[in-house]
Amino acid sequence: MKIKALLLCSILFSVPVIADGYPTWVMDPSPEVNNDTVAAGACAVTTGDLSMDRTLATTDARAEIVKQFEVALQNESAITKNSEAEVSNDAGKVTRKSKTTINVDDTTEVIAQAVLKNSKIIKAEYHTINAQSNFCTLVTVTKASIGQ
Repeated sequence: MKIKALLLCSILFSVPVIADGYPTWVMDPSPEVNNDTVAAGACAVTTGDLSMDRTLATTDARAEIVKQFEVALQNESAITKNSEAEVSNDAGKVTRKSKTTINVDDTTEVIAQAVLKNSKIIKAEYHTINAQSNFCTLVTVTKASIGQ
């Protein structure tokens, strides 16, 4: 009877986790934030030093946020680079080709600096992942603080 009660308590009060012990908010942070915020979760194997563990996990989460913006920029620049417009005037149709160059590396650097400056840790917890102790963080940044 005690075992059933302990099992029931552990199920009722446990943090939701998915395969191999990763918390759901690390694998899918979107339910944790609103639409004007970008989030990323990351875990780092613990070192025995809370400050170091927090720094490692937070750095990984911030890097993931920068990657999300970088992918969006690359997709946008691929579309923008090949823009073509057809303009009509009284003399007839004129096709004007426009080439826009976006330097993703420079833009990514600016975004990375903004993420470092404006991001916040909204969740931090220890979890056992693949039989190892890990420190996990959930980091957010508002799109407005990045200029989006």
